[in-house]
Amino acid sequence: MVFLKLGTRTLRSMCAIALAVLLASELVSAAESRAGQAGTQNKSPGGVELPDGSWETLITPILDIRYQAGDKADAELYAGFLEKTHRALRDEFSSVDVDALTRNPVPCTVWLHPRASGAISAGNALAATSYGAASLCELHFLAPSAYTAPDRCCTKIGEPRDVDQLHRITAHEYSTIVLDRLNRQRAGWRFHSAPKWFEQGYEEYLGCMLASEHTRTVTMAKYRELVAKTPSRLRDGDVENPYIDGAVLVQFLHERFGRQKTQGILLSPAGTFEDALRQTIGIDQRELFNLARAALTANK
Repeated sequence: MVFLKLGTRTLRSMCAIALAVLLASELVSAAESRAGQAGTQNKSPGGVELPDGSWETLITPILDIRYQAGDKADAELYAGFLEKTHRALRDEFSSVDVDALTRNPVPCTVWLHPRASGAISAGNALAATSYGAASLCELHFLAPSAYTAPDRCCTKIGEPRDVDQLHRITAHEYSTIVLDRLNRQRAGWRFHSAPKWFEQGYEEYLGCMLASEHTRTVTMAKYRELVAKTPSRLRDGDVENPYIDGAVLVQFLHERFGRQKTQGILLSPAGTFEDALRQTIGIDQRELFNLARAALTANK
Protein backbone atom coordinates (compact mmCIF):
# COMPACT_ATOMS: atom_id res chain seq x y z
CA MET A 1 0.00 0.00 0.00
CA VAL A 2 2.81 2.35 0.79
CA PHE A 3 4.36 1.55 -2.58
CA LEU A 4 1.08 2.31 -4.36
CA LYS A 5 0.71 5.67 -2.62
CA LEU A 6 4.25 6.66 -3.57
CA GLY A 7 3.61 5.63 -7.18
CA THR A 8 0.48 7.79 -7.37
CA ARG A 9 2.36 10.84 -6.13
CA THR A 10 5.13 10.18 -8.59
CA LEU A 11 2.69 9.79 -11.47
CA ARG A 12 0.94 13.02 -10.57
CA SER A 13 4.27 14.87 -10.39
CA MET A 14 5.29 13.53 -13.77
CA CYS A 15 1.98 14.61 -15.32
CA ALA A 16 2.33 18.10 -13.84
CA ILE A 17 5.86 18.43 -15.18
CA ALA A 18 4.79 17.23 -18.64
CA LEU A 19 1.89 19.71 -18.72
CA ALA A 20 4.20 22.56 -17.67
CA VAL A 21 6.68 21.65 -20.42
CA LEU A 22 3.88 21.52 -23.02
CA LEU A 23 2.51 24.92 -22.01
CA ALA A 24 5.98 26.46 -22.03
CA SER A 25 6.60 25.01 -25.48
CA GLU A 26 3.35 26.51 -26.80
CA LEU A 27 4.21 29.91 -25.31
CA VAL A 28 7.66 29.85 -26.92
CA SER A 29 6.15 28.86 -30.29
CA ALA A 30 3.61 31.69 -30.10
CA ALA A 31 6.32 34.21 -29.18
CA GLU A 32 8.52 32.98 -32.03
CA SER A 33 5.56 33.30 -34.43
CA ARG A 34 4.91 36.91 -33.38
CA ALA A 35 8.60 37.73 -33.62
CA GLY A 36 8.70 36.23 -37.09
CA GLN A 37 5.75 38.34 -38.20
CA ALA A 38 7.37 41.51 -36.82
CA GLY A 39 10.86 40.54 -37.96
CA THR A 40 12.11 39.01 -41.20
CA GLN A 41 9.76 39.39 -44.16
CA ASN A 42 10.31 38.67 -47.84
CA LYS A 43 7.36 40.59 -49.29
CA SER A 44 5.08 43.36 -48.14
CA PRO A 45 1.31 42.71 -48.11
CA GLY A 46 1.24 44.50 -51.48
CA GLY A 47 3.73 42.03 -52.94
CA VAL A 48 6.77 44.34 -52.98
CA GLU A 49 10.06 42.54 -52.37
CA LEU A 50 11.55 43.39 -48.97
CA PRO A 51 15.15 42.96 -47.85
CA ASP A 52 15.75 40.43 -45.07
CA GLY A 53 16.09 41.84 -41.59
CA SER A 54 14.19 42.82 -38.48
CA TRP A 55 11.47 45.39 -39.16
CA GLU A 56 10.25 47.83 -36.53
CA THR A 57 7.30 50.24 -36.64
CA LEU A 58 6.98 53.96 -35.93
CA ILE A 59 3.29 54.77 -35.41
CA THR A 60 2.20 58.29 -36.39
CA PRO A 61 -1.26 59.91 -36.34
CA ILE A 62 -1.67 59.45 -40.11
CA LEU A 63 0.17 56.21 -40.93
CA ASP A 64 2.72 53.62 -39.83
CA ILE A 65 6.36 53.70 -40.91
CA ARG A 66 8.21 50.38 -41.12
CA TYR A 67 11.99 50.54 -40.85
CA GLN A 68 14.85 48.23 -40.09
CA ALA A 69 16.45 48.13 -36.66
CA GLY A 70 18.99 50.93 -36.38
CA ASP A 71 17.23 53.19 -38.90
CA LYS A 72 14.87 54.97 -36.51
CA ALA A 73 16.33 58.39 -37.42
CA ASP A 74 15.27 57.76 -41.04
CA ALA A 75 11.76 56.90 -39.88
CA GLU A 76 11.52 60.07 -37.81
CA LEU A 77 12.75 62.17 -40.77
CA TYR A 78 10.04 60.71 -43.01
CA ALA A 79 7.42 61.15 -40.30
CA GLY A 80 8.21 64.86 -40.44
CA PHE A 81 8.02 64.95 -44.24
CA LEU A 82 4.67 63.19 -44.25
CA GLU A 83 3.15 65.31 -41.49
CA LYS A 84 4.08 68.53 -43.35
CA THR A 85 2.80 67.14 -46.65
CA HIS A 86 -0.47 66.05 -45.04
CA ARG A 87 -1.05 69.55 -43.63
CA ALA A 88 -0.23 71.11 -47.00
CA LEU A 89 -2.68 68.80 -48.78
CA ARG A 90 -5.43 69.95 -46.40
CA ASP A 91 -4.82 73.51 -47.63
CA GLU A 92 -4.47 72.47 -51.27
CA PHE A 93 -7.80 70.58 -51.22
CA SER A 94 -9.58 72.75 -48.67
CA SER A 95 -13.06 71.54 -49.63
CA VAL A 96 -12.11 67.91 -48.94
CA ASP A 97 -11.70 66.02 -45.67
CA VAL A 98 -8.12 64.92 -46.37
CA ASP A 99 -7.90 63.22 -42.95
CA ALA A 100 -10.80 60.92 -43.82
CA LEU A 101 -9.54 60.46 -47.36
CA THR A 102 -6.19 59.12 -46.18
CA ARG A 103 -7.85 56.69 -43.76
CA ASN A 104 -10.42 55.27 -46.19
CA PRO A 105 -10.45 52.47 -47.15
CA VAL A 106 -7.25 51.86 -45.14
CA PRO A 107 -4.40 54.03 -43.83
CA CYS A 108 -1.07 53.76 -45.62
CA THR A 109 2.05 51.98 -44.45
CA VAL A 110 5.46 53.36 -45.38
CA TRP A 111 8.39 51.00 -45.90
CA LEU A 112 11.95 52.37 -45.69
CA HIS A 113 14.24 49.94 -47.50
CA PRO A 114 17.75 49.56 -46.07
CA ARG A 115 19.25 49.01 -49.52
CA ALA A 116 18.32 49.48 -53.15
CA SER A 117 16.48 46.64 -54.88
CA GLY A 118 14.11 46.37 -57.82
CA ALA A 119 12.04 49.52 -58.22
CA ILE A 120 13.34 51.05 -54.97
CA SER A 121 16.53 53.06 -55.37
CA ALA A 122 17.93 56.56 -54.93
CA GLY A 123 15.33 58.95 -56.32
CA ASN A 124 12.90 56.13 -57.17
CA ALA A 125 9.99 55.27 -54.91
CA LEU A 126 6.81 53.24 -55.26
CA ALA A 127 3.17 53.70 -54.29
CA ALA A 128 0.97 50.58 -54.26
CA THR A 129 -2.79 50.72 -53.71
CA SER A 130 -5.75 48.41 -54.12
CA TYR A 131 -9.45 48.61 -53.28
CA GLY A 132 -12.25 46.28 -52.28
CA ALA A 133 -11.93 43.32 -49.95
CA ALA A 134 -8.13 43.35 -50.24
CA SER A 135 -7.68 47.11 -49.81
CA LEU A 136 -4.16 48.22 -49.09
CA CYS A 137 -1.93 51.28 -49.33
CA GLU A 138 1.86 51.16 -49.33
CA LEU A 139 4.63 53.68 -49.99
CA HIS A 140 8.17 52.38 -50.49
CA PHE A 141 11.33 54.50 -50.26
CA LEU A 142 15.05 53.88 -50.00
CA ALA A 143 16.10 54.86 -46.48
CA PRO A 144 18.27 58.01 -46.54
CA SER A 145 21.01 56.27 -44.54
CA ALA A 146 21.30 53.76 -47.41
CA TYR A 147 22.23 56.46 -49.96
CA THR A 148 25.82 56.21 -51.16
CA ALA A 149 27.87 59.24 -52.22
CA PRO A 150 27.02 58.66 -55.93
CA ASP A 151 23.34 58.26 -54.99
CA ARG A 152 23.31 61.77 -53.55
CA CYS A 153 24.25 63.31 -56.88
CA CYS A 154 22.16 64.16 -58.72
CA THR A 155 18.59 64.65 -59.96
CA LYS A 156 17.78 65.02 -63.66
CA ILE A 157 18.19 68.78 -63.33
CA GLY A 158 21.51 68.52 -61.52
CA GLU A 159 20.38 69.14 -57.95
CA PRO A 160 21.82 67.06 -55.09
CA ARG A 161 19.49 64.55 -53.50
CA ASP A 162 19.45 66.40 -50.22
CA VAL A 163 16.71 66.81 -47.62
CA ASP A 164 14.68 69.07 -49.96
CA GLN A 165 14.66 66.47 -52.72
CA LEU A 166 13.87 63.63 -50.32
CA HIS A 167 10.92 65.70 -49.10
CA ARG A 168 9.83 66.32 -52.70
CA ILE A 169 9.84 62.60 -53.51
CA THR A 170 7.88 61.86 -50.33
CA ALA A 171 5.29 64.54 -51.11
CA HIS A 172 5.01 63.25 -54.70
CA GLU A 173 4.22 59.69 -53.61
CA TYR A 174 1.89 60.66 -50.76
CA SER A 175 0.01 63.00 -53.11
CA THR A 176 -0.50 60.03 -55.44
CA ILE A 177 -2.72 58.39 -52.83
CA VAL A 178 -4.79 61.53 -52.25
CA LEU A 179 -5.25 62.25 -55.97
CA ASP A 180 -6.21 58.66 -56.76
CA ARG A 181 -8.69 58.33 -53.87
CA LEU A 182 -10.24 61.73 -54.49
CA ASN A 183 -10.69 60.97 -58.18
CA ARG A 184 -12.10 57.51 -57.43
CA GLN A 185 -14.65 58.95 -54.99
CA ARG A 186 -15.93 61.79 -57.15
CA ALA A 187 -15.01 61.45 -60.82
CA GLY A 188 -16.40 59.44 -63.72
CA TRP A 189 -12.96 58.59 -65.11
CA ARG A 190 -9.92 57.05 -63.37
CA PHE A 191 -6.83 59.03 -62.47
CA HIS A 192 -4.36 56.39 -63.65
CA SER A 193 -6.05 56.28 -67.06
CA ALA A 194 -4.95 59.88 -67.74
CA PRO A 195 -1.98 60.66 -69.99
CA LYS A 196 1.25 60.32 -68.03
CA TRP A 197 1.91 64.06 -68.25
CA PHE A 198 -1.22 64.70 -66.16
CA GLU A 199 -0.91 61.72 -63.82
CA GLN A 200 2.81 62.00 -63.01
CA GLY A 201 2.81 65.74 -63.65
CA TYR A 202 0.10 66.47 -61.05
CA GLU A 203 1.93 64.31 -58.52
CA GLU A 204 5.27 66.00 -59.25
CA TYR A 205 3.71 69.47 -59.23
CA LEU A 206 2.34 68.80 -55.75
CA GLY A 207 5.65 67.23 -54.73
CA CYS A 208 7.48 70.42 -55.64
CA MET A 209 4.90 72.90 -54.39
CA LEU A 210 4.19 71.21 -51.05
CA ALA A 211 7.68 70.08 -49.99
CA SER A 212 9.90 73.08 -49.28
CA GLU A 213 10.64 76.65 -50.28
CA HIS A 214 13.54 75.39 -52.38
CA THR A 215 11.51 72.85 -54.35
CA ARG A 216 8.65 75.33 -54.71
CA THR A 217 10.82 78.09 -56.18
CA VAL A 218 14.22 76.82 -57.34
CA THR A 219 13.32 73.29 -58.50
CA MET A 220 10.11 74.33 -60.28
CA ALA A 221 11.93 77.26 -61.89
CA LYS A 222 14.54 74.87 -63.28
CA TYR A 223 11.78 72.66 -64.68
CA ARG A 224 10.22 75.64 -66.43
CA GLU A 225 13.56 76.84 -67.75
CA LEU A 226 14.30 73.42 -69.22
CA VAL A 227 10.96 73.25 -71.04
CA ALA A 228 11.18 76.89 -72.20
CA LYS A 229 14.61 76.24 -73.74
CA THR A 230 13.31 73.18 -75.58
CA PRO A 231 9.57 73.65 -76.19
CA SER A 232 9.58 70.60 -78.47
CA ARG A 233 9.51 68.58 -75.23
CA LEU A 234 5.74 69.27 -75.35
CA ARG A 235 4.44 67.40 -78.39
CA ASP A 236 0.65 67.79 -78.66
CA GLY A 237 -0.38 65.39 -75.93
CA ASP A 238 2.99 63.70 -75.45
CA VAL A 239 6.03 64.83 -73.49
CA GLU A 240 9.70 63.96 -73.18
CA ASN A 241 9.58 63.51 -69.40
CA PRO A 242 6.17 63.14 -67.72
CA TYR A 243 7.51 64.23 -64.33
CA ILE A 244 9.32 67.44 -65.34
CA ASP A 245 7.27 68.44 -68.39
CA GLY A 246 4.04 67.26 -66.75
CA ALA A 247 4.70 69.35 -63.63
CA VAL A 248 5.25 72.41 -65.83
CA LEU A 249 1.99 71.75 -67.70
CA VAL A 250 0.02 71.31 -64.47
CA GLN A 251 1.56 74.52 -63.13
CA PHE A 252 0.45 76.23 -66.35
CA LEU A 253 -3.08 74.89 -65.81
CA HIS A 254 -3.09 76.47 -62.35
CA GLU A 255 -1.76 79.78 -63.62
CA ARG A 256 -4.02 80.02 -66.67
CA PHE A 257 -7.25 78.45 -65.41
CA GLY A 258 -6.88 78.46 -61.61
CA ARG A 259 -6.73 75.81 -58.90
CA GLN A 260 -10.48 75.19 -58.90
CA LYS A 261 -10.59 74.43 -62.62
CA THR A 262 -7.51 72.23 -62.44
CA GLN A 263 -9.02 70.23 -59.61
CA GLY A 264 -12.25 70.22 -61.59
CA ILE A 265 -10.54 68.14 -64.27
CA LEU A 266 -9.55 65.61 -61.61
CA LEU A 267 -13.10 65.51 -60.22
CA SER A 268 -15.02 65.67 -63.49
CA PRO A 269 -17.97 63.25 -63.94
CA ALA A 270 -16.92 62.81 -67.58
CA GLY A 271 -16.09 59.27 -68.60
CA THR A 272 -12.61 59.98 -70.00
CA PHE A 273 -9.75 62.33 -69.25
CA GLU A 274 -10.04 64.00 -72.65
CA ASP A 275 -13.72 64.74 -72.09
CA ALA A 276 -12.97 65.95 -68.55
CA LEU A 277 -10.34 68.34 -69.88
CA ARG A 278 -12.55 69.70 -72.64
CA GLN A 279 -15.66 70.06 -70.50
CA THR A 280 -13.77 71.77 -67.66
CA ILE A 281 -11.48 74.24 -69.44
CA GLY A 282 -13.02 74.27 -72.94
CA ILE A 283 -9.97 73.06 -74.90
CA ASP A 284 -8.31 69.74 -75.78
CA GLN A 285 -4.75 68.57 -75.17
CA ARG A 286 -3.45 69.91 -78.49
CA GLU A 287 -4.73 73.40 -77.75
CA LEU A 288 -3.44 73.23 -74.18
CA PHE A 289 0.05 72.29 -75.32
CA ASN A 290 0.06 75.12 -77.88
CA LEU A 291 -0.92 77.63 -75.21
CA ALA A 292 1.68 76.31 -72.78
CA ARG A 293 4.49 76.39 -75.35
CA ALA A 294 3.62 79.92 -76.34
CA ALA A 295 3.49 81.14 -72.73
CA LEU A 296 6.74 79.43 -71.72
CA THR A 297 8.77 80.64 -74.69
CA ALA A 298 7.42 84.20 -74.31
CA ASN A 299 8.66 84.33 -70.71
CA LYS A 300 12.01 82.58 -71.07
